[in-house]
Amino acid sequence: MSLPLTTHDDKGISFTVDISVGGGAPFPVLLDTGSTGLYVEQGVVGSAVTTPSPAQNFSMTYAKGQLTGTLQSAVVDLGGVSTSGPVTFGTYASGSGNSSFGVAAKGILGIAAGSGGENPTVMAVQGLLPAPYDSGSTLTGAQLGGSPGSWVLGPVAAPAAGAVQVPLTAEGSGGGVTGWGKDVTLCWAFNQGTSTCGATDLDSGAGSVLLGEGKPGVPAASETLTDVAITTPSGQAVWSFAPGSSTVQTEVMTLGGATVFNTSNHIYLGRTIAFDYVGGTVTIGPASS
Repeated sequence: MSLPLTTHDDKGISFTVDISVGGGAPFPVLLDTGSTGLYVEQGVVGSAVTTPSPAQNFSMTYAKGQLTGTLQSAVVDLGGVSTSGPVTFGTYASGSGNSSFGVAAKGILGIAAGSGGENPTVMAVQGLLPAPYDSGSTLTGAQLGGSPGSWVLGPVAAPAAGAVQVPLTAEGSGGGVTGWGKDVTLCWAFNQGTSTCGATDLDSGAGSVLLGEGKPGVPAASETLTDVAITTPSGQAVWSFAPGSSTVQTEVMTLGGATVFNTSNHIYLGRTIAFDYVGGTVTIGPASS
């Protein structure tokens, strides 16, 4: 099953897909591999939604903001395939200090296949689809101005020539769904210096490359970066770019948890990245010419 993945330039690159919740009309959400769970604006869901009694509030923290609101449950439809039953998600009032996901999106669909973090009952929706759609996610990001890319749900294809593969880290299971940590180990070198390997978030929801302030291998915020090269621990090339002389921007900031590096969504542009929830691997394809 394939859903169109639309590329936007809304104060930075972003990717959206259309979903529906509770039998309502389709609406766009930010597709985010760097978080877990569905959080949407109030008013975009259908009528077939259940609100717990008493009400259950939530708080969800992202790299550059926070959401607060109320937990609800409903069946979620992705590209004509519905979850096997109601799933827990959050609704929030737009504005009022809540994170903005750009004018194009009415919420965020976090597809990192781990636990819900701050909200453990909020799980990755694609893992709650019937088989075989729950077995993998393959994202192909289109360049701006071109035809949409795609988000393919189901078994991942064999690696293409020039692709590299790295393991996911098992994160236990819950609700009958195997959990996988969102970070993989990749090695980063700045200004042609020594490479440092660390937990890397292949984050389709971040518009800038994020570097964890004070963490091993991260340059000081005052250092001018002219060259960034990313490889696997075995030395296979993954991605390289020149901050400042390209559209890719870098920021040194506090990153929570074990994450040291965050690739931003720029790594997906013109590239296919596949998350295999059965084999526990991520395959990073070569960039298209």
